[in-house]
Amino acid sequence: MFTRISALCIAAALSTLLGAQAVASPSYSARGLSWSDGLESNLSGINQLGQTIGTSYGGNDASVPASTIWNATGGSTRTNDEFLSWGTGLNDAGVATGYTLGHAGSYNYPTAMLGNQMIYADAGIRSTAYGINNHGVAVGSASANATPGNAKFDMDKPDHATVWDGQTATDIHPVNGGTSYASSINDAGQIAGEVNGMVTRWDHGTVSYLGNGTAAGINSLGAVAGTSNGNVMVWDSLGAHNLGAGTAGAINTLGQVVGSANGRATLWSDGLVYDLNSFLDAATVSAGWLLYEATGINDAGYIAANGYNSLLGVRQGYLLSPGSLLAPVPEAQTWAMLLAGLCLVGMATRRRKIAAR
Repeated sequence: MFTRISALCIAAALSTLLGAQAVASPSYSARGLSWSDGLESNLSGINQLGQTIGTSYGGNDASVPASTIWNATGGSTRTNDEFLSWGTGLNDAGVATGYTLGHAGSYNYPTAMLGNQMIYADAGIRSTAYGINNHGVAVGSASANATPGNAKFDMDKPDHATVWDGQTATDIHPVNGGTSYASSINDAGQIAGEVNGMVTRWDHGTVSYLGNGTAAGINSLGAVAGTSNGNVMVWDSLGAHNLGAGTAGAINTLGQVVGSANGRATLWSDGLVYDLNSFLDAATVSAGWLLYEATGINDAGYIAANGYNSLLGVRQGYLLSPGSLLAPVPEAQTWAMLLAGLCLVGMATRRRKIAAR
């Protein structure tokens, strides 16, 4: 007979199956990255191969920056011969974006870099390239109406979001007046950036204003991560999602976001928040290192972060590599099967007691 107890057991099992989610704590190992001479470094992002992009400080003057790529397995390469350059983005082919002030600071304004070349060869345009996709299309900002080969520079021109496809520069500022920039572009050609203080997504001619704030990145599905009113936000096809207080740095296809919260590098994943400093070994922590921001995360979960040593007064980039999952909580199906089994045992025991009366 189908009793009230059996009905309750089945209902509980179904509720567990439908409502529970698998939860597991991530595990990471952290490795400090510096230029070959051991001087300071700062990371801006990471590609799908685990290569990181950023800036190293070395040479004859430790304060001189140079755009640099670090390989996932070790070793680093400076991306150009400009003494004053900063790396910002990197695609899977190893092509970097950034900007330079030229040899010995010969320019008094930044000029965008693509690979080892200045986008504007005459260095006559104030510009910065922030990101690049796997088709070689780069995005950033440039003084309004800037075109390659135009050496005329007008400091009064505002910065406009710009797309560079080969030698073609396209100003995508969508309104009259104000300023804008593009921070990242995915392989589908969707772009994230900011227009007059509004987080903005460009999607093949369609411009969407998502909310007040700054844009950090866009993933392969078109979801944009950014910061609004002191909170980390994600805007996707389902709407806007507030992940909590902090500053967004990047987002991957899984919807995982990295950035900073309370001055500490942070990961937001599956509704949970992780302080990335918890993955540093005791020796690194005791040596004075603190990860204060994370700037990139790829789809495999590798994270680019930056640390500061309060004892030495130096900065260094860190690559966090995901390890095995620790202490996984049983999945919903496992809990449901266990609960259903206990119910069946209980029901069988109850029947035997009734039959024995």
